[in-house]
Amino acid sequence: MQPIHLARIDLNLLVVFEAVARCQSVTVAAEQLALSQSAISHALKRLRLLLEDELVVRGRNGLVLTPRAESLLPRVQQLLADTKQLFNHAPFDAASTQQCFKVAASDYSIATFLPRLIAILNAEAPQARLEIENYSAQTLTRLEQGELDAAFIGNTPPTSPFSMMPLIREHLVGLMSQQHPLAHKLQTNAISLEEYLRYRHIVVSFKDPQPSAIDVELAQWGLKRSIAMSSPNMLANIAALANTDLIMNVPSRLLANLNNPDLLAFELPLKLAPQHFSLIWHKRLDGDLALAWLRSLVTRVL
Repeated sequence: MQPIHLARIDLNLLVVFEAVARCQSVTVAAEQLALSQSAISHALKRLRLLLEDELVVRGRNGLVLTPRAESLLPRVQQLLADTKQLFNHAPFDAASTQQCFKVAASDYSIATFLPRLIAILNAEAPQARLEIENYSAQTLTRLEQGELDAAFIGNTPPTSPFSMMPLIREHLVGLMSQQHPLAHKLQTNAISLEEYLRYRHIVVSFKDPQPSAIDVELAQWGLKRSIAMSSPNMLANIAALANTDLIMNVPSRLLANLNNPDLLAFELPLKLAPQHFSLIWHKRLDGDLALAWLRSLVTRVL
């Protein structure tokens, strides 16, 4: 027997074979498949030629399977069941899923979005797991390679092959200790640009090479900040402000999570465009039901 090329295989022939072999009747098979008896007979003829076997022959009480057909029937039934499962779009069940969702996020996202997200996730998907890693220069590559499901991003989101869901607009505020020499001025006056630049700053050092919006704005005036400390950890930087004359800038929503009476917030003496935060993921995951559910949780949180 010559090997059969896959392009010659018509799955409908196997559907007809399974029905005829199971019913042992062309008439009954035709009724079940809503086909004419001639269509069933024609399909059987084609399959016989492909397999070089009669498959079914007439017996005393109906059709009888040949030994080849008997050996093929359970495998064909399993193949058809697997094929049906392949095209079934099973609903996502949050209550029973044990999926591990892998997300990249900055310290800001971890402090503001994720506490509420994990609370809802734990309530609605108690067996699921949320795995967080810091956003880095490798995040986009890890999304492309399937090592991450999504990422919170606070700068201009990348285009193809990524999808994006806008989340919030954010603006920066200044932060200083109550012991700062300018602290008394906050009660009556705003901080001037000259005063803002007179004192040294603590900054977050992102692995993303894009310059901060503050430094871009200052550069247009030929100005720059004096940096006393930089680290990749925003919360550690905030802790370092205590009892110093240093200044830091943070997204405004972070203030509600600090709960530190020693820190004072103030309006920046700069006009900056709002910062847009988004959730991004690879386009191949657009139709993933589990991740679509996770993205819906994010919108509920925000």
